[in-house]
Amino acid sequence: MNYRDVSERLKSLGCEVVPRRGKVSYRVWHNPVTGHITTLPDWGARDHRIGVIRGAVKQLGLEWKEFEEA
Repeated sequence: MNYRDVSERLKSLGCEVVPRRGKVSYRVWHNPVTGHITTLPDWGARDHRIGVIRGAVKQLGLEWKEFEEA
């Protein structure tokens, strides 16, 4: 799953991207419901490993099942 797919699912679950500071290859995501923050690499079309995505979802305080269904 690439960054675009992950970001669309996270947005549908209510998470938002924190504006970037400088030129970096990752994005900071914030879940306003839980108040949790995580980083996710923005590699464009390259696929992320499933462990990276699962870790980000867990850090945001979301359940994997609801992420898959989004």
